[in-house]
Amino acid sequence: MSGKILLLSGPNLDLLGDRSPEIYGSTTLQQHVDDFRSRAETAGYSVLDVQSNFEGDLIEVVHASRQTCVAIVVNAGALTHTSWALTDALADLRRGQD
Repeated sequence: MSGKILLLSGPNLDLLGDRSPEIYGSTTLQQHVDDFRSRAETAGYSVLDVQSNFEGDLIEVVHASRQTCVAIVVNAGALTHTSWALTDALADLRRGQD
């Protein structure tokens, strides 16, 4: 199987490696993305990585990926605890494949 995977990163994750490394570690978001991309490509997948500090931007990317991505991997950051809108966008993905 092959296709494109959307790697979606939420608010403040662009500060990984710099922001509170004693809590979040010293690995940057780009290093995480590079590692993920390497593993995905070894398995035959391409990766579209998107990070935004704005929930609406993330939702727009999810909507746009409905027909082009075979999977979405999400680290929603703080939105994990607060975002019904992003949750709804992700929950409706199966409908886009009909």
